[in-house]
Amino acid sequence: MAASLGILVRSCDHLDKLIRLTKAARKKRIDVTIFLTHLGTLLIQDPKFPELEDLAEITVCRVAFESHGMTPADVDRDESLFATQAKHADMIYECDRYVVF
Repeated sequence: MAASLGILVRSCDHLDKLIRLTKAARKKRIDVTIFLTHLGTLLIQDPKFPELEDLAEITVCRVAFESHGMTPADVDRDESLFATQAKHADMIYECDRYVVF
């Protein structure tokens, strides 16, 4: 079984650090799972966000995202990207290590 890292992102201030951490983990063959919540959900609008999509399994908290007045259709994203906090709980349970941004 491969090592795994779960990353909770609740801020929109650290996308560059998130990308660097994810790339470093993948370089060491660590599976990365990212859950975006609160202000972190706004990162899917950042032009750099697609860099993460090939590096990690990413999920966005639908309730937090919609609390900013947006819907998945507004950002032209697949519905499967959005989930509830239950997905966050699963990530915590399944990952070897857990980091919060």
